[in-house]
Amino acid sequence: MRRTVSLAAAAVLLLSGWLTANYAAQPAESQSAADTAAVAPTPLPPPDPESEYLIPLPFAPPANRIFGHPLEGVIAAMRAGKSTESRDWVLPLLVKALAEPMRRARITGYSSRDADGGGPYTRWGTRVRWGICAADPVYWGPGSVIWMGDPVQQVLVVEDTGSAVKGRDRFDVCTGDNAASSAKIGSRFANYVPLYVSPPRRHWGHKPEGWRPPVPRSAEDPGG
Repeated sequence: MRRTVSLAAAAVLLLSGWLTANYAAQPAESQSAADTAAVAPTPLPPPDPESEYLIPLPFAPPANRIFGHPLEGVIAAMRAGKSTESRDWVLPLLVKALAEPMRRARITGYSSRDADGGGPYTRWGTRVRWGICAADPVYWGPGSVIWMGDPVQQVLVVEDTGSAVKGRDRFDVCTGDNAASSAKIGSRFANYVPLYVSPPRRHWGHKPEGWRPPVPRSAEDPGG
């Protein structure tokens, strides 16, 4: 009887030890999980509100640039290769114009096939085509350059004039031979930014071979 009790007591002791060991291990695991959960990644600081405008450029933007300028997006698209613009003088002029406020213009569209018989040639002796516009020669000389916002979203060279195009903030946007596109523009208001203003003159002559506007060596330079 004493032997039986001893065996039973031993069994109870073994079972008690196993339970104690396993029960003691549980808090350790829970504590380890809690420690792991407590070590969370440190949140990043909020972004600098001006950082999105610090676009890498071949030269510094003007010191008096207007942050949040609509041209910021145009420049970013060019730098990222998301623009079809390929003329090498466009980017420097856009960067320089970051200091120019937006202006409001009344625009219309015209093509070589319009009923008013504008014809296939501009006042500067070039073919009518996309990427040019007509402006008042009192304010804009031949070869002036502007960026036109919606619905055009394009850099335009002033190569034409028109009897109905009067005033500094009045432009006729050329759509080449596409009369439907000129009709779609209709008559509306649009934002624009001057990129280069050529001195007004009475006689325009013909567009010089290999013409390009003066390109600033830096955003601080007024000319090429």
